[in-house]
Amino acid sequence: MSERRICIIGAGHSEMSALWHCVGLGVADDVVCFEKQETWGKWSKGAGGKLKDYIKFNTAVRYVKYENETKTSIVTVEDVAKKETREETFTHVIVASGIYSFPNTPTFPGIESFGGRVIHSHDLRSARHFHGQRVLVIGAAYSGEDIPTQLIKFGAQNVTLAFRRQPKRYRNHFPFLESRFRIDDETHPYPAGLYNGTLFHKEGNNNLFIRGDFKQEPVSREEMQKSADEWHQLANECKNEHDIVRFQARVIKHLVEAADYPYPEICQMEPLLLE
Repeated sequence: MSERRICIIGAGHSEMSALWHCVGLGVADDVVCFEKQETWGKWSKGAGGKLKDYIKFNTAVRYVKYENETKTSIVTVEDVAKKETREETFTHVIVASGIYSFPNTPTFPGIESFGGRVIHSHDLRSARHFHGQRVLVIGAAYSGEDIPTQLIKFGAQNVTLAFRRQPKRYRNHFPFLESRFRIDDETHPYPAGLYNGTLFHKEGNNNLFIRGDFKQEPVSREEMQKSADEWHQLANECKNEHDIVRFQARVIKHLVEAADYPYPEICQMEPLLLE
């Protein structure tokens, strides 16, 4: 196909940033954003009204298949309300639905016979439900640090926090992608195969973006592989949570510079996260 059509999966924070740039910069002939919810969340009240014209709500992406011959992606979507599926063709796909939809739930011997309530932080809606109870919180990532304070605030009798040296995180899990485009090391802070943490360069003629899109200078596949390997190795060298925070701050600074993002103060968040 001669025209450039961009598919954006999801209508959250990062997706709206990608949509705003694609529309505002006029980088495509057509841009379509698919969102499985009926409408935006509360955060989007200040979003530009014109962006809504590019979003197809109540539409879930079920499968993305890349055609090598035409260098296009066939995206299968479902109208959630009508239970009807259809296919659309795009030259580029941006997967920006985030990593917080598929929690990484560990298992422990005996947990299946535990008589109390067992939930993942992903499913916690209110700490008030644990008033007067004794609660064990497993994991010390951001949710693991925030939830105990909420439990205590709303009257939990006792809260114990248990964690290992390097906590597990949410999963880079995108089941609607072809297997050859999926990320193998799902819980890695900087998965292999992503150039600048976003462009999947192993397959798909550089037409698949994970987590968003930004201005990139053309480089060779060898240069992309070298850069991706270097960042992946830096992530592997992280020994604890503070190392991961410092690594993530370094990645953010790199992406801010690469994207000419006009808010350098975002790079000043590292000391706050380390407190």
